[in-house]
Amino acid sequence: AKVTLEHPKIQYTGPKNHEDLPAIIEKMDCLVMPFCLNDIVTSVDPVKLYEYVASGKCIVSVYYPEIERFDEYVWFYKTADEYVELMERLASRGFPAKYSAKAQETFLSENTWEKRYEVIRDEIHRITDKTNREKTKI
Repeated sequence: AKVTLEHPKIQYTGPKNHEDLPAIIEKMDCLVMPFCLNDIVTSVDPVKLYEYVASGKCIVSVYYPEIERFDEYVWFYKTADEYVELMERLASRGFPAKYSAKAQETFLSENTWEKRYEVIRDEIHRITDKTNREKTKI
């Protein structure tokens, strides 16, 4: 379905090439993740928030339990009224990021693909070791 927005400060430009995103994001004051909550959204890891934190920009998202761990980085809202109030408050303050450059650096260093691999590897070893211990008890 084609999205049509009628507001002088909102532009809907459609999909963009991945390589063009850094230049586009550089021009933005605030990055918004306005998902409509459903079973799919609430059950997946929101990759977009990792990308948003990497940008160093002000981040706004609808709240749901899966992303509570992003509380240090994301301004949350739950209702349309809360969204409007939050955006007005952030706009009046120049859309500040909720996190410091140091917090961003720490977050990014703790959320690399290598770190994800280590977690998976360690879990596989834990399961394998447990299975092997159980087999030796028999």
